[in-house]
Amino acid sequence: MSSGSDEFQIIRIADGSPTCHAALHLVFDIECPPVESVSAPQVADLLANVRLRTVSIDLLLGAYRRGELVTACLAAESPGAAALVFVPSNLESDAKYRATVATLKRLQTLAWKQSIVLLEVLVAPGRGALADVLKEAGFRYLTRLRYLMRDVTRKVQPLKAAHDLKWVEYAPERESLFQRAVEETYVQSQDCPELTGLRRTAEVLAGHRATGIFDPALWWVAGRNEKPVGVLLLNRIPRWPVLEVVYMGVAHAARGTGVADALLQRAVNAGLRIGADTLSLAVDQRNTPACRMYARWDFVEKGPRDAWIVTSPRT
Repeated sequence: MSSGSDEFQIIRIADGSPTCHAALHLVFDIECPPVESVSAPQVADLLANVRLRTVSIDLLLGAYRRGELVTACLAAESPGAAALVFVPSNLESDAKYRATVATLKRLQTLAWKQSIVLLEVLVAPGRGALADVLKEAGFRYLTRLRYLMRDVTRKVQPLKAAHDLKWVEYAPERESLFQRAVEETYVQSQDCPELTGLRRTAEVLAGHRATGIFDPALWWVAGRNEKPVGVLLLNRIPRWPVLEVVYMGVAHAARGTGVADALLQRAVNAGLRIGADTLSLAVDQRNTPACRMYARWDFVEKGPRDAWIVTSPRT
């Protein structure tokens, strides 16, 4: 499948094809190893997830000019009708700039045909040329995400954690409970509120299950008086002793009652139980209450990313 202007030919690159290895390294701004069996760590991690079937690289596109690969972009689709888009940030030439814009536009057309509704790009701050490419390709700036981490062995100071909660572990027959609980936590949320309603809650949970290594014993709904008041979803990170908070939320009516501290306490305890040494998460920098809470819990920032999105016409 190909498309493009007279200058560029945009082609879908098949997984395992002779060009795939070079294109994936180009996406990550990494010099391609001469041997196809050798991959840079970022590419190796991506391919490991492909083998686990938690992500797909079917939407890998390359832009060619006179037979030469100028640029490549990837929409790494995972369950949940969303895809994380990887775009080269090394846009030193005008040709590569234009080719990347054209490739991202073509990528959107293909994504919407595959029922994807959300494409997201995470950009290191200060990448001005890449931001310009994204704007020209139709993406819009969402927010800056703060990536935080905490040593799980660090002692917790006395906190006002709620002790009246009933914890319910995930099971397939409790899917509707988890969906309802997540929806309760979305009410007046300050964490990327623009994303609320873009996807069905079932799709959101499917996406969370595909992040890292899903273990139902690490997913909980916290209840009070027979009502869900909090959600904690933890996944292991492959090959690292890290436990990621893929989602944590408190129902609007229960905020300020110690539920959030109870959720974090459970997360730390879970990390200790499974032998993780680090708890990691991402938070919208606009979510001031959450940022203050994580500071109280001695989380430290390991680097921000700017989130850019584009959504399907269906939304």
